[in-house]
Amino acid sequence: FLMPLHRLDRETSGVMIFAKSNAGKQLSSQFRDHLIDRRYLAVVDGVVDDDQGVIETPLEKGDFGGGRKARPGTGEGSRPAKSRYRVVERYADATLVDIEVKTGRTHQIRVHMAELGHPLIGDKVYGGSSRFKRHALHAHTLNFRHPATHKKIALRSPLPQDMAALVEDLRHGQ
Repeated sequence: FLMPLHRLDRETSGVMIFAKSNAGKQLSSQFRDHLIDRRYLAVVDGVVDDDQGVIETPLEKGDFGGGRKARPGTGEGSRPAKSRYRVVERYADATLVDIEVKTGRTHQIRVHMAELGHPLIGDKVYGGSSRFKRHALHAHTLNFRHPATHKKIALRSPLPQDMAALVEDLRHGQ
């Protein structure tokens, strides 16, 4: 018995939690109730002007063609979505941002950053440039409470080699 407690998009690297027992149900409820701190690093096209910000564009889930599974929406099927971002580093034509997801909607970060005018580098679906072989998104931190002991648990994942190389290239103007 092994159960994933949350999802990452196929091309997203990073931390994932799996449960081997029914204790996973309690952790699932922490995800559902937005009690788990989830942080991502993304490399986006263009220079993000503001050092930090909050994006609260509601998202509509569906099949919108071209691989798009979500879009900004205010209709009946839309659900609230909240992302906080902070600029980590700016380059000539790209920005490394740290993003905290407050809700866990399908393609939330990808749609929110594209909505800001800064799609993820490599994101073929939401308008990112093609200079990276996948969308440049990495789940680097998960903070939660252990379901039995209630102790705080912090899981971290360093940038994978491909994204670290992208960041180095951007630092050197490539």
